[in-house]
Formats: sequence, structure tokens, C-alpha cells
Amino acid sequence: MSNSEINHSIELEEEKNNIHTNKENDYNSETENDKSSIHQSINSLDDSNLIINTSTKIQHKSNLKKLGKRKKKPLRNTKNLNLNNGSNVQNPNQQILKNIKAHFIYLPFTPLPDLSPYLGELIEIRIATEFLSQLNKAFIDRRIWGSDIYTSDSDAVCILQHTGFFRIKDLPPSDIKGVSLILRVSKNRCTYNSSLKNGIKSKKLNNYYGHSIKPENYKILNNFGDTNELLEMASQMPISSEYEKKKPISIKLLDNNYYTEFNMIFNLSYEMWLAYSLPAICDKGYDCKEYTSYKLKDKVLYFENKEKRFEISLILENNNDDFLFEPYEKFNFNEVLSPEEKDNDFMLDNKVPLENKYVKEIFKRLDWQDFIWGENCIKVKDMIIEGIKCFNYYNIKNK
Repeated sequence: MSNSEINHSIELEEEKNNIHTNKENDYNSETENDKSSIHQSINSLDDSNLIINTSTKIQHKSNLKKLGKRKKKPLRNTKNLNLNNGSNVQNPNQQILKNIKAHFIYLPFTPLPDLSPYLGELIEIRIATEFLSQLNKAFIDRRIWGSDIYTSDSDAVCILQHTGFFRIKDLPPSDIKGVSLILRVSKNRCTYNSSLKNGIKSKKLNNYYGHSIKPENYKILNNFGDTNELLEMASQMPISSEYEKKKPISIKLLDNNYYTEFNMIFNLSYEMWLAYSLPAICDKGYDCKEYTSYKLKDKVLYFENKEKRFEISLILENNNDDFLFEPYEKFNFNEVLSPEEKDNDFMLDNKVPLENKYVKEIFKRLDWQDFIWGENCIKVKDMIIEGIKCFNYYNIKNK
């Protein structure tokens, strides 16, 4: 390369560098001018104009919104919400309890009274803790008919187990006082189906003439109730069902049709006793103290046919005066030996119930449900005594 060419290339290179330097100077001067103009604009604008005119991010978001993209809503702060809205909103359980129209107390083998006044309404059955056991006789007998909707004489403890509301174990729970079962009353059904649920199988029943009950809720009770309240609930419970199922010997009692006068008849010792009849011997009204089983707390019942005399007595050992909370009362059933010799004078001079030498033991420790009273006969377990003609009570005497 000649010297002239080299000099020419050097001049071109210097010329390029000068152009580049001029461009940078022009850019820097323009930038400084822009910055000063922006500062002047900022000083001349208030905050609202600044946000509207100079915030490119907000303008960008507004453009996105115009394109159909929605902004995410902030999460609600549920901690600050007043869910109760004052006192207008009630607890659902409190609302259910408020709507209950009738309250009943549970006793094994004791059905509910006539539920016609409560059709479509809620009722409560209060179950004491001593009955929440698999040793409950009604639970053993599986006295439950239906599935989801049950007959009104189904056992409440069986319903608790069948619905899964409360698990019935071998022994009663020790940490609660009882369970309240809430049911809704409805009309009877043509058929109540059988089903196996939670380890218990309900029974099938057709053409039932009572009412239907549907479990809706339950509540664990730490306070079972005061005595007056429980007595009021117990007084509403009948002693036998108005809707009897098929039994070898039926018992039918019509409401408010009670005999106030009774005939008298001679017994085997030629003394006057009351003539036997269902209205005379069976429980009447709503006063529990007039029930035959309650009278046996301080009396002994004797009845006769044409040949024999029999004795029914309550076992008094560990007897509890509060009839509401006796788990099971037990009774002895004996035949009286030589009844013609056991007149009133003899009964006044000897212990009542009679001593073992005067009676023949037939059954011991029976439940009251083991006695079935017929028109002119009595069934005790598998034993039927026919031709019953008279009966009488004698006060208990230990001396």
C-alpha cells in the first residue's frame, strides 16, 4: 500500500469517529433537555394529573382492560366479616330446639302416645344414659320397624344405633347424662322395609295403624333435666301401645273409658276379692302412681283361678324410689300353697310377700314385660294361666 492510500484510510477513520462523537453529544443534549422538560412538567402538575398523564403502567393496565382482560379481585378479609349480622341469625341447633312441639322421656317397651296433634312437627325423646347400652332389653329384642322412616312405636335406642347418630356399646357411657333424639312426625305408611345398618337389622311391617317418625337430629346431654320437668314428660307416656302388633294374647285399652266400679267375688278362702277384668287390673290414665307395676312398690298382687292362687312381688333389694331412673325392676312369680287356708287373718299375721315355706317358686327375676294380661287369662313367659276370676293387693310386711 502506498503512503497516499494509507493517509486516505486514516482520514476516513477519523471522520467516522468525529461523526460518532457528534451523535453522542447530540443524544446527551437531547436527553438533558427531555429531563428538564419532564421536571418542569412535574412541578407544574398536581398528583392527580401526574397519575393520569405520566404513569405509563396505569395507562398500560387500562389498555389491557379495554382488551377484555379483567383485574383480579382482592380476597375478602373474612376475619373482619360479621357473620352473625347482629342477633338476627340463630344457631341452627337452637332453631331446631325452638321448633320442638312435644317432649317425651324414654322408657324401654313404652311406646309414644298418640302423635296426631304433632303431624308434620318435631318432637323430642330424652334418653337417660343407663339405657344407652346393649343390655337394654328393647335393644336386644330389636324393637325397630322401618328404614330411615320408622313406626312410632320403634325403640329410640335402636333408632340411634340404626341411623348412626350414636353408637350403643356394651356398657352405658359414663361421661354424659343422656341423649336427646329429635324426630319429625308424619302419617303412617303401607310398608316399612327392613334394612341392616350399623350392625342392627330393622324389621319389616305392613299395614301399621300408628304414625311414622323420621330422625332429624340428636344432641348429647350433660344435664338431663330437673325432676319436675322429667315427671311432666313421664306423665305423658302410656303404659301400653294403642297399636298392638300380633301377640298370643292381646291387650286393648280405650282412652277415657275406664271402669270406676268393680264387681266383687269370693276367693278360694271364701272372702271377697275384686273380680278380674282388664279394666280392673291394667294401667289407667296418665298418673304413674296408679299403674299396676308402680303399686307393687309397696304392695303384693295375688290372683286366682278356680284351683290356684298366685303371687307377684317386686324384688326390693337395691330398690330405688325414683321410678324414672330404675334401669330394670325385677319381679318374682310364685304359686301359693294351700290357698284356702290363707285368709285375711293369715295374711295380717305373716310376712308379705309370703315366706318360701308357703309358696312354690315358678319364675324369679322377671321383667314386667314378661307379664301379658288377657281378658280372662295371664301369660307369664311361656306359661298361660286360664280362667282368672279374682285378684287382690296386700301391703308389704317384713315382720
